[in-house]
Amino acid sequence: TAVLARSDLGLVFEHKSFDRLAIVEVGDVEPVSESYHLVGKKVPIVVEANQRVVELENGDGMRVSLIVRVSNDAVGFRYRYSGSDDRIEAELTSFTFAEPGQAWIQPHEPPGIGSPAYEALYTNGVPIGHVQSVPSWNMPALFSTATAWVLLAESDVASGNFVAHLQPDGDLTYRLELPQPSEGMSRDPAGEPIETVWRSPWRLIIVSSDLAGLVESTAVDDFASPSRLDDLSWIRPGRVSWSWWSDHASPRNPDALRAFIDLSAEFRWEHTLIDANWNEMSEATLTGLLDHAADRHVGVFLWYNSGGSNNVVPEQPRDRMDDPQVRRAEMKWLASQGVAGIKVDFFQSDRTDIISRYLDIAEDAAAEGLMVNFHGCTAPKGWERTWPNVMTMEAVRGAEQYFFAPDYPETAIWHNTVLPFTRNVVGSMDYTPVTFSNQQYPHLTTAGHELALSVVFHSNLQHFADSVASYDALDRPVRLFLTDVPAVWDEVRLLDGHPGDYVVLARRSGDRWWIGGINGVTPRRVDVDVSALSRGGSWESISGPGLDVEEVDKESMSFNLAPGDGFVMWQPEH
Repeated sequence: TAVLARSDLGLVFEHKSFDRLAIVEVGDVEPVSESYHLVGKKVPIVVEANQRVVELENGDGMRVSLIVRVSNDAVGFRYRYSGSDDRIEAELTSFTFAEPGQAWIQPHEPPGIGSPAYEALYTNGVPIGHVQSVPSWNMPALFSTATAWVLLAESDVASGNFVAHLQPDGDLTYRLELPQPSEGMSRDPAGEPIETVWRSPWRLIIVSSDLAGLVESTAVDDFASPSRLDDLSWIRPGRVSWSWWSDHASPRNPDALRAFIDLSAEFRWEHTLIDANWNEMSEATLTGLLDHAADRHVGVFLWYNSGGSNNVVPEQPRDRMDDPQVRRAEMKWLASQGVAGIKVDFFQSDRTDIISRYLDIAEDAAAEGLMVNFHGCTAPKGWERTWPNVMTMEAVRGAEQYFFAPDYPETAIWHNTVLPFTRNVVGSMDYTPVTFSNQQYPHLTTAGHELALSVVFHSNLQHFADSVASYDALDRPVRLFLTDVPAVWDEVRLLDGHPGDYVVLARRSGDRWWIGGINGVTPRRVDVDVSALSRGGSWESISGPGLDVEEVDKESMSFNLAPGDGFVMWQPEH
């Protein structure tokens, strides 16, 4: 059964158009066979696909190539064009669904002081083709029809590429749209001039008969360019303490930061993050903190503003990531100080110039042995494979919204159940979970729900965002769980769930399984069968508002979940 109906292809450049195309040559089918190691979701990853090149010609006899690749769970296509002194003005690609269905899609925010940043709420099962008062929709975008689940995404976005958005066009059609010219404070056209050969990103259609096939997919990384790094031994994923969520002034306060370093050491978390405006401390004070962290085997990440002219956000340090010479000198200094990595924030654009900046930052950081966390950013595009030092990206409406959005406590209940089927499919997601205490807008999710996010959400840098006091106040079994739960995994399985309703995920690290479950707005009973996972022996669980602990020595367990409730199960280490 067809998932998509006849849909459009084409490109428009400044000086020529490929809007009416004829097939003039079809290349042979070529097998693609690759294997790679991806930090975080599962290992090893083996890719088997078939690819062919189709030559297309416009009415003036000018050619553009369409490269088509089909894997076990995805169809990808990209354009290749050879030319110079030209600029792309539009991509005419469309996706027309063969039948009605539902959509879980994220509005693309209009340019603003802190946007676009991929931090809007996803819709919750609106009709395909739904029109809302937003410029366009972001990818990844999830769709359900009577016959299949479909995730539209992008991969292998390179320097000179833009990130495309989806514009509704009729009841069942979405057309690709270039970024708005004003994104990133710009007044220039969205496309950069083409020098020699231009290739679009892969436009991906990930298809599955069930939700497990989507959640467990690695297609976005499968279609990405192979790793540019040979030595990955210095890359250290893990859990991260973060002071800013509970104390916005803490990045200027060495005593507060020292306490979070000690928290990481106490819980055996690998890193700590020192957020915006840390540069207001003296260099001697920073050196003292770095030495304190090194003594406790805790890595330190430091925050940077991505701007530059692309934003007017005043948080510092700024003007150190946009100029290549300044950036490389800064990174060399960071490496000399023993800094583990950087968090770079407020990109606010999907235009080609900002896409190039992401990749330049990743490359320059890798040259100095620095890991990278992108915030205020686009969604993952396969960069975690190409640049494995890109550990995680935000692009999510996460726990910081308990400060900014009055409706977040209520919407988080169902929205958290959408993310494993959408945003987290395409790459590591820095939601900054496991927050038990209340801030400006108090939680309506339970403590069991919050704890379960440590398993349900995947991030190669998993920032546990609550305060020292909050984590220290936990009962010993919960503290031991947070000491033990990994940030990176060898396998993932969707056990049960539906976007917007609930989700139960199992993740494996070594020979041990961890299960997290969260519920949306409707009370329900969830039955968990571990017979296919179990190596024998007992399981432990923590659930509910009171973080109730139970030891289980059987192959199934049931949880009665209230709205916004959750649980974890795991196999203790023998």
